[in-house]
Amino acid sequence: MNRKRWFLAIIFVAIVAGVFAMLPRPPNHPQPKDSWPSASQYLAAHPGQAGDSHDTSRYVRMRDDVRIAVTTSMPSSVHDGQRVPAVLRIARYWRRWDIRWPATVLAQDSKDPATAILNHGYVLVNMDVRGSGASFGSWPYAYSDTEVKDSAEVVDWIVKQPWSNGVVGTWGFSFESVSALLLLSNRHPAVKACFFDRGAFDIYEDFTHPGGLPGLAPARLQSVLHLLDHNQIPPDRAPPWFLKPFFRGVVPVDGPEGRTLLSQAISEHQGNGDLAQLTAQVTFRDDVVRPYELAEDSVGPSAKADEIGASGTPVLILKGWFDDPGAALKTYARLKNPRHLILGPWNHYLQNASPFAVWHGSGFELQGEILRFFDHYLKGSDNGYEDLDPIQYYTLGAEQWRTRKTWPPETDTRRWYLERDAHLSDSTPSSTDSFDRYNVDATFQSALGPSNILSDLAAVYPDRRTSDNRTMHYMSGALTGKVEIGGAPQIHLWVNSSAADGEFFADLEDVREDASVQYVTSGGLRAIHRRVALTNGSAQSGLHSYRRADAMPLVPGELAEIAFDLEPTSYQFLSGHRIRVTLFGADTSKFSALPGPAPAWRVYHDRLRTSSLMLPVVKGGV
Repeated sequence: MNRKRWFLAIIFVAIVAGVFAMLPRPPNHPQPKDSWPSASQYLAAHPGQAGDSHDTSRYVRMRDDVRIAVTTSMPSSVHDGQRVPAVLRIARYWRRWDIRWPATVLAQDSKDPATAILNHGYVLVNMDVRGSGASFGSWPYAYSDTEVKDSAEVVDWIVKQPWSNGVVGTWGFSFESVSALLLLSNRHPAVKACFFDRGAFDIYEDFTHPGGLPGLAPARLQSVLHLLDHNQIPPDRAPPWFLKPFFRGVVPVDGPEGRTLLSQAISEHQGNGDLAQLTAQVTFRDDVVRPYELAEDSVGPSAKADEIGASGTPVLILKGWFDDPGAALKTYARLKNPRHLILGPWNHYLQNASPFAVWHGSGFELQGEILRFFDHYLKGSDNGYEDLDPIQYYTLGAEQWRTRKTWPPETDTRRWYLERDAHLSDSTPSSTDSFDRYNVDATFQSALGPSNILSDLAAVYPDRRTSDNRTMHYMSGALTGKVEIGGAPQIHLWVNSSAADGEFFADLEDVREDASVQYVTSGGLRAIHRRVALTNGSAQSGLHSYRRADAMPLVPGELAEIAFDLEPTSYQFLSGHRIRVTLFGADTSKFSALPGPAPAWRVYHDRLRTSSLMLPVVKGGV
């Protein structure tokens, strides 16, 4: 580096340091308890060889001549003639950002798994899926068969490189982790391991329509993708104002024509599909989406579970209890691959969201976990990985990590009955013709919390009492001992509604001795999906098929049973605390409101119409 560039770098760093010095400093915090010891110990015992990496970007032509942008990051520890494994990331949010020096120094994240991968002798390969980033072509919809085949062809290209030993792993975070899992459906012999990091398994149930309810997530994601596909940085991903001049969008391929080719590729992105428009056509999981003439349940990992399983490729599944844990448990249950599952006390960004945590930063070593997994399956390291119990999970309240060979733990179903005067009782009601009236608040928004993907994330949910005047709730007496639940709680409601359809939501909550109310888990159901499927033909194992043939509208003014699962959890209610169920009929923070006037409910709770909460109580957990 010449003397002028050194001088500019010193001035730049001094300015940035001054800005950060004016910001408030967080207090010192104790080490959080969510650190999974095996990952932490492995990282400490296997320090990386820190050093520079060299990036090269080029186009790889697909079978139909579409050019896919691929960036290869070669660590300095890999010498000429050495053959090493590669880790492939299939990117939808740009394979690489074009960041100008000297901002590149500040953009480095020492906790990024990619840093650990490079520092431990793997070559990192990032590709933009067709129709995104610097790749040519168009992106019709998420996870198309064309996109899945592209990833296999990039693997073909990887194993032909002079530095490749013919072994490839794949990893992605969130939306991109689904692409990593779908790569296995190609059954490519070179792909030896997949890290499925906080992704959705069933696109309908886990992303677009949880509980059959029309979610806002697709529209929010589309607003991000639209900007990315026009080479613009979304506001929620933009750097601080003083760094913006150094960020230029997605990095082009190498060479003098790189920027010209990037402009040409971006012009082809104008043909990309719109997630919001496509999912707006869907009510039932088998609805046909036009113009592609396919059902949503034919897309994604749940639709290709058999092909993924046939690959035999080991899979590591990572999720948090405050980040759609049902998706992880469905992945583990449906796949036949060798697999491991880690469920921690986290939100989508691995903050420790446990309400019992003193500090909500995380001690979890993601780098250590990904390295231990890849070292075993890509390098053949005898690090004891296969000797581990396949399921590691954190019990909230007990604040402990536990291991199991199967999920859920052995439980007894304990039933709590809704009763008059907002009471939750473990005894069958004796009253007759008892009900509560509730007028649905169609504008209600539940408080933002750690499970709200594509929204502002909080580390924990706020005190739930703030919305008590807009919801209905039922509370138990004080517990005389600890009660631990493990699995998916279930709600059964006997309801008379004024509408033929509706949205039903339930929150399970923990009322502390100071009367504050803490979120535990939640669930919901659109009423037309209420038929309980005796033989569930859907990709998941819940109560409902969400298929058009099973539609069962309500009859206004007539009694109906509404039953649905809440998200699974592992949670310990402490002695002296109370269990509470909160019900409401809209949540505009996450879901679209249904057309028509807001319905009026009667929720029955007598000896013939026993509305209730079913809790999976762990044996020995009382």
